[in-house]
Amino acid sequence: MFQTLGLISLGILVGLFSGFFGIGGGIVMIPALMYLMHMDPRVVVGTSLAVIMPTALFGTITHSAHGNVDLRVAFLLATGAALGSVLGASLVTWVPEKLLQRLLGAVFLLVAARLLGGR
Repeated sequence: MFQTLGLISLGILVGLFSGFFGIGGGIVMIPALMYLMHMDPRVVVGTSLAVIMPTALFGTITHSAHGNVDLRVAFLLATGAALGSVLGASLVTWVPEKLLQRLLGAVFLLVAARLLGGR
């Protein structure tokens, strides 16, 4: 029961971050699932992607209602992202768990440094 409530609470936090920042929630969900739920990084990445679908759909609908979506840009990015996601999901099966964990950490640090440094 505690695990279920924890996961629902995490989902609410992920949705809040996703809708507010447009980050897909992965920046919150991935570390939480790895360290709080002790899940394998590969399972965490796949689970995070599954959660992004409804999160992105409802966030997009809400932002679109406010005129905050450029559909042309979104379509072009989505086309490339779809191709890249297939490649990335295929490649991750070959990456050792510890290396994947370090790569995720490095990406988070690079994004944080870039955001904190401004444009």
